[in-house]
Formats: sequence, C-alpha cells, structure tokens
Amino acid sequence: MKHCCIRSKSPGRVWYEVKLPVPSQAGAVPADFSLAELLQQTPEFIGLALGNWTPRALAVMPGATSARVFVAVDEAGRIAIVGCPDQQIEGGVSAMAGDLLAATGRLWHQPFKTLAAMFGDPEGIKLTEQLRGRSGAFDSARFRAGVEKSLEEGKFPMVIAVDRMDEAIEKMMEYLSTMNLQVRLMSYDYLEIDGLEIVFPKVLGGEEPEPPAEKPVSTPYLEYTPTVTAIGQEEPQPQKVYEPFPVEGTTPKQQAILERLVYIDDLGLVRRGFEYFTPKNIQRAVREGTIVVAVDSSRWPFPKPDEVVVVVRTSLEHLAGFLKMKQQEVEDFLKLLPRDEKKEHKGVVLLYARNVYEANQLVNELKALKEVSQTGVR
Repeated sequence: MKHCCIRSKSPGRVWYEVKLPVPSQAGAVPADFSLAELLQQTPEFIGLALGNWTPRALAVMPGATSARVFVAVDEAGRIAIVGCPDQQIEGGVSAMAGDLLAATGRLWHQPFKTLAAMFGDPEGIKLTEQLRGRSGAFDSARFRAGVEKSLEEGKFPMVIAVDRMDEAIEKMMEYLSTMNLQVRLMSYDYLEIDGLEIVFPKVLGGEEPEPPAEKPVSTPYLEYTPTVTAIGQEEPQPQKVYEPFPVEGTTPKQQAILERLVYIDDLGLVRRGFEYFTPKNIQRAVREGTIVVAVDSSRWPFPKPDEVVVVVRTSLEHLAGFLKMKQQEVEDFLKLLPRDEKKEHKGVVLLYARNVYEANQLVNELKALKEVSQTGVR
C-alpha cells in the first residue's frame, strides 16, 4: 500500500490523499493532465514523494520566464523552491535552471512580507490562514520566525517535479549539482480507472523514502484551493463556515482533534451535537446517528481522554444507503484507517482519531469514499 492522490475527472473536482495498492504497471498519461496543477492544488504531494518534508502552501514565483517555478513553505516556515518544467515545449527544461537560481536570489535576505505577498497579501494573513487550514498544529509566531530564519539563511532546497526522465532533465540536474545546491528529483505514476485519476508519487535518483510513523495524512483539501497564480492576481473564493463541536467536558487534545473532524460536514449529512444523521433519519422521532463522534470516556465506545472515536454505521439504513453503495464496499474502503475492531459489532465500524493527523486521515478517507460513490466506481 502507498499514499497517493485521487480525484474524479468530473469538472471542479479536487484531489484527496488516500492509501492504495501500488499498481504493477502505470498507465498512459493523458494530454490534459497537469503535474503543475496538481502541485498547486495539493502541495502535500511533494511530501508524499520525499517523505522528510511536506509543504502546505505553494505559489508562483514572480519574475520567472514561465509560471512553473514555485515557492513552497511548510508550517514550520521552511522554504523550498519547486520547479515543474514544461517538457512538451522546446527549451522548457533548459530555461528552468536559470529560473530556479534566480528564484533563490529573489528570496535571499528578503523580509517576511516579500514571501507573504506571493500568496496574496504582504501582511501574511492569507498565507497563515492557508497554513492553519492545512496543517494539524499551527503556531503563527513559530511559523513567522521560521520563515524569517529561512529567508536570512538563504539556503533553499530545490525540488524538481517532472513528468518523465529524459536527457534534458539529466543535463539540468548535472548543472544544478555543480552549484552546491540540495536538489531532489521526483515524478509520478498515473492511472485512470473508471473516471478516477490516481497519481502515485515517486523519487527519481534515490530510494523511495519510508513515510513518517505519525504523518499528517492529508488535511482536507476541500477547505482551501489555491487561486493565486502570480503576485497580485487572485480570484477570491467564498469560505465555508464549519460550526465547531461542543467542547464542554472535552480535553484540550480532544478539542484539537474535533477542530479537524468538523470537516465531516462535507459528506452532506445533518449534524446535531456530536451526531450525523441522514436526511431520512433526521425526520424520525426515534433516530440513530449514522456517524457519532464519541468523546465521553464513561460511555461506549469508551474513548480515552486524549482521543476521539468515530462510530460509523455502515448499513443500508445508514452510510451505505446514503452513498448508494453496498455495505461491504463501504467497510472495505474504511478498513485501512486505525480501528478498534474488538469493540465493533455488525454494521458498525469504530475509527480512531488519537491525534490531529489521524483525524485528518479519517476526514479525507470519508470524503474520498463520497467521491468514489459519485463516480459509480466499485
């Protein structure tokens, strides 16, 4: 099994991170697939390949000859330069090397506002909002200090993301290696199955890294889609408001987890307190939640004070019926998530959210399940 990104080919769909079996053979990449677009929408894809660093925000570097040189930053303020050369046009790769080196010079010893402006405003409000929405734990003061330190040091790692390895890429990598720069090369394997695009990341020129034991597995991508394509150019998007869960009787760690679990709202169920109901069940006098977010350690399924257990009823009366799927299909899709199978009974799956990373993973698996149900893929 390997982490990858998946989306429907329907217009307007977004990428989700899931874990799927590694294909024995990659498929042909269609002409309309854009690696640069994938990186802009889901910068975490880079982290899936490299394993040791996961960017949370990515913007076009102004001044480059193309819109394919990016600046990327993680929640700790660490900065990298990302190049995604256009291998379809003549000279696209050779021009990239100069753009990458120029990008390093544009950031060296610059103030925080220079970087922040690339993401929409010099004050950094939009950038910090994006980081807060996409990372499990975010400290704005620590982030800003990290950015300022990175800018002052000026030693920005480079990531080159390519569609394929060819002679032009090899020559560019040889050239960059002579500049005493830290450069990583990554690519992907592409599959298309019944209207779903599946993209597996891979490292070129080195061994595939092992993912961290406790890795932020995909923050909800629906909550923010980057629209800044160049400095000063943006398309404002309305932000969906998510009602917080009640916090009375919960621990601080549970509250941090609950902040991530509110994105279960995107499934389209009706939330009342800690329970989610189907539109049919909410009308009944005696009703049972399709998804129940359990925080009370004195009641079944008895979560610990530092964890949340999400109860998912998978029958046709509940989630399977709501998604118009078979119950076994729903349960098979969720089986890779952390579970407490000892306490489960027929038609009920108990999913752990013991930290914000598991909460993010849980939310995105549920969203991906809905995405699959809408495509009709089984």
